[in-house]
Amino acid sequence: MAEAVDTAIRTEEHLLVQAGTGTGKSLGYLVPAVRHAVLADERVVVSTATLALQRQVMTRDLPWWRTPSRRSCPARPR
Repeated sequence: MAEAVDTAIRTEEHLLVQAGTGTGKSLGYLVPAVRHAVLADERVVVSTATLALQRQVMTRDLPWWRTPSRRSCPARPR
């Protein structure tokens, strides 16, 4: 999924992905989105359907991604 999201970002095309609960969808779109934002020095807006998912992204998924050993990005997001 992350590769498909990365391709969609680079080609500026829409992408529809469906996957079950607990399959890592949040990281599947966050990692390529944040990587693009850092490399292109642009902002990325992530809109969630629920406050619970928003809380998960802010308190669990993004902090996990910021760990240097898990990052595949040459710079740190601002």
